[in-house]
This record gives sequence, structure tokens and C-alpha cells, in this order.
Amino acid sequence: MRFLIADDHAIVRKGLAGVLREEFPSAEVIEVGDAESLFKTTLRGEWDLIISEKAQAARQKKQNCKNKTFPWQLDSPRTLS
Repeated sequence: MRFLIADDHAIVRKGLAGVLREEFPSAEVIEVGDAESLFKTTLRGEWDLIISEKAQAARQKKQNCKNKTFPWQLDSPRTLS
């Protein structure tokens, strides 16, 4: 499994990554700290789960809509329970 965690707060990323690694020891967990890295990293293959700070994703969406390069829509976020 491949997980991507995007948040500008390292403590949030590390905490989520720790939980995912504990629950899924064989998973690949990638952390990024900014919207540009989030965008570039998502283009590197398929992801089973992407966790992103809503504000960060919105900033990236706005920027890339101007450039018309955003590969997905964030208007309908999915919440896991």
C-alpha cells in the first residue's frame, strides 16, 4: 500500500505516519510539507490514500487551476470513518 501525508506541520505528518506505519508495517508512507510537493508527489504513481490539510489542498487547487495542471478535483473530499 502507498500512503501520502501532506501537512505543513511536521508534528502532524510524523504522528499520522507513525500510526499508519504501525497499522500497515509493509506500507510505503511518504510525507510532504507544502502544496507544491503534494502536487509533484501525487504524479509519481498511484496512491491508496492521500491525507492532506484542507487549506493546503485548497491553495494548491487555486494555484493549479490558474495553470490548468491540476490532475484531480478537490471539491468533494472523502472522509473516512
